[in-house]
Amino acid sequence: MIDRTKQLYALLAIVIPLVAVCHADTLLPDGAAFMPLPLNVGSGEKALAAADFDGDGHVDLAVTDWSLRDVAVLTGDGTGQFREVGRFPAGENPTHVTATDFDADGKIDLVIANHETTYLTLLRGDGLGSFWPTRESPLEIGVDPHPHVVKVSDLDADGHPDLVVDHRTGGGLLILRGLGKGQFETPGTLVSMGGDPYLGMVIGDVNDDGWSDLITPNTDEVGIALRTKSGRVAFERVTPLKTASPFAVALADINADGRVDIIAASERAAGISVFAGEGNGDFRPDKPTQLMAQGAKSIGVGDFNADGIDDVIVIGWSAGAIILLGQNDSPVPVSFPLDAIENPWGLALGDFNEDGHDDFVIADGIRPIARIYVSRNRSDE
Repeated sequence: MIDRTKQLYALLAIVIPLVAVCHADTLLPDGAAFMPLPLNVGSGEKALAAADFDGDGHVDLAVTDWSLRDVAVLTGDGTGQFREVGRFPAGENPTHVTATDFDADGKIDLVIANHETTYLTLLRGDGLGSFWPTRESPLEIGVDPHPHVVKVSDLDADGHPDLVVDHRTGGGLLILRGLGKGQFETPGTLVSMGGDPYLGMVIGDVNDDGWSDLITPNTDEVGIALRTKSGRVAFERVTPLKTASPFAVALADINADGRVDIIAASERAAGISVFAGEGNGDFRPDKPTQLMAQGAKSIGVGDFNADGIDDVIVIGWSAGAIILLGQNDSPVPVSFPLDAIENPWGLALGDFNEDGHDDFVIADGIRPIARIYVSRNRSDE
């Protein structure tokens, strides 16, 4: 029996890479491709975060499990392989996870949004890959109806990271100022965004003034609120960008002109819209890229071909994935077939095999599976 088991594992070690190669031969025009590697994860709408949790210089993964109410930590070895090292309590219905050092101790921590609750879960990292609830966790924030996503940014530049959570009924984003040592100011400050931010908000400087701004997908537009110079967390809404049913937005210099652009992916309409930035907070509308069926769920920004220009990946429920390769003029869309992922939901990026190309991991929103797409250069074969 032992010999047979060893033979089976040896066979799988050969077959899985060969099958993966068959699905990764048309991604980029310069010969680069991505090989899917299987990853067993929890069920439900999984959230992913990539960071170096154990301080060994390799990118690791945190994956929430909706049904088990925990988060699994998988350590990377720098080759694209991951090993689960522990599971830690994540509260009820964990729907989003962000990796950050929220207590300034030099170790990566986790902040988790808990669906169908009014709280966030705060997990302090020990720098070795383990996480434990802080004294403030669960952090009651009182958003309505419940938090879907939590992002982290030092919005007031005081050296303490702040938390930003969607507040659907309030039509905006709730900002919880960081007070240091992992503590946050409650009940927080509500910033009106003019609509329903839900999952896809993004934080970044769009007018080149050195302050982070807020961008959200609303019902039929992209909402923009620019940081004002008065007040610690004061923002002013500007003219929104019209686009059909955006679900997720991202910031990237996808046309390589040195200015931040906005990319919006639609949930109910087919298309990805690129709004070219002018560098002062204004954007030029572009025609949507009609390559994805409705159902966009997540957007990630990286550099997949290591050319120094931002690229964007959009995944959609029952709609596969689209990669927009950044170019000096306009992005080049590439349809990307997903291996065994029928309902893409969770997405995280990082250079998992340390070759200078960003890789990505996509988790299925229903089944307990995920795939890590690790870059490889076919010219080396």
